[in-house]
Amino acid sequence: MNNKKGSVKFGTIITTILLIIILIITFNFYRQNYFNGFEKATTQQQITKFTRDTKVKYSDMNSYKIENVEYNDSTFYKEIDVEPFTTYKISCMVKTENVQCELENAEGGALIGLLDTTEYSAPIEGTNDWQPMEFMFNSKNREKVKISFRLGGNENNCTGTAWFSDFKLEKGTENTNTEWNVGCFIMKELDVNIDGTQYNFKTNLEDIENVRLNMERYKEDCYEFSEGKMTVNYEITEIDTPVTEISYSDEHGYYISHEDVKDLIYDKVQEKEYDHVFVVCRMEDDEGNLAIPIYENWIGLGSMDMYGIGYSLIRINKNSNSYTYKYGITNQAPEEVYLHEFLHTLERNSVERGDEIPALHDYEKYGYSEKTVQGLNQWYEDYMSKNILDSSTGSYIGLNDFVYSTQPPNSENFRYAVELEFNEEPANIFEEILTIFDSIKQKLK
Repeated sequence: MNNKKGSVKFGTIITTILLIIILIITFNFYRQNYFNGFEKATTQQQITKFTRDTKVKYSDMNSYKIENVEYNDSTFYKEIDVEPFTTYKISCMVKTENVQCELENAEGGALIGLLDTTEYSAPIEGTNDWQPMEFMFNSKNREKVKISFRLGGNENNCTGTAWFSDFKLEKGTENTNTEWNVGCFIMKELDVNIDGTQYNFKTNLEDIENVRLNMERYKEDCYEFSEGKMTVNYEITEIDTPVTEISYSDEHGYYISHEDVKDLIYDKVQEKEYDHVFVVCRMEDDEGNLAIPIYENWIGLGSMDMYGIGYSLIRINKNSNSYTYKYGITNQAPEEVYLHEFLHTLERNSVERGDEIPALHDYEKYGYSEKTVQGLNQWYEDYMSKNILDSSTGSYIGLNDFVYSTQPPNSENFRYAVELEFNEEPANIFEEILTIFDSIKQKLK
């Protein structure tokens, strides 16, 4: 009789121990695989591991780990509600190990961004200990966005591991400032190899003097053409380190993208919090006998950005064509290329807000033509002061006033920021257990 009771008691103990072991295993599995409302996505399946890391973490919270075993573009993301035309900042701590990009001339790495857009932070490659990362954005006309923590890139794949932790979301204040803080970088040497041909060009004193003249005239145009609705404060920096990388597009040929000069200028762009960036570089020799291969003989490219900051490229060509950039009898608007490429940024900002405006290149449609001495200055003035007559409606069209305060978000927007709930984790083991049951209930519905 006693033996029978002892066997029952022993069996109960074994069963209890087994249940405890199963619960522990289940709980640990849950802790490693619970992403607290985040969704996961990859370009290629079965070569990326998403886990919650209980060992490698910045704080008490388990970190969010992405491991790309092979080259892949992977992310976990969360959709949130946002107020239209409002600034937000998402920040976290990030750690990387052996992050390597598949393509050299395309951006990728560990980053924060908005899923299904080209808006993202500067990516991190290689092996790095925990460091802060932040990404500021304007919601524009959106009411929902998907915050993405990513290992990869829009045009690149990566291998390696990235850990993300300690997320924080803040809402900034409205921007009413109409002064634009502009950085102009003169790249004094371009030294690249294209299809076996070495191209080496250096700016001369006349080039640099023309840049200084045209930046001052560009500043004056912005104020006068907008009828005082915007002002420009600018700074010119000469970069002695050669540019050794160059990008290519089927539309423009070879050009200098922000990726090509990021290591040379981005630290200062961040420090100064520039609202717009000009990069100026000689891409042709003095005689015009040797030049970087381009299409359509463009002298400027705009409507680009450097991590949310407007980015324009100005190409210096041969000295015999210096009238293109220098004020004189034959050219009283040498700053035109600077103004034109900057206006592409304002044009894009307007369109992204849902505003209907004339396209910057459609001047002939409204009866304007390029003048021998003044260029398209009358078009730019009417474009900025909303003084273009639309004969089909009898109304005046152009840029609306709000566009002059559409600078990218910066620290000033978050001086009085409001922290928003974004990724509240269970505070203790009991909350974690309750979260497990809530998760199971949701899946059973």
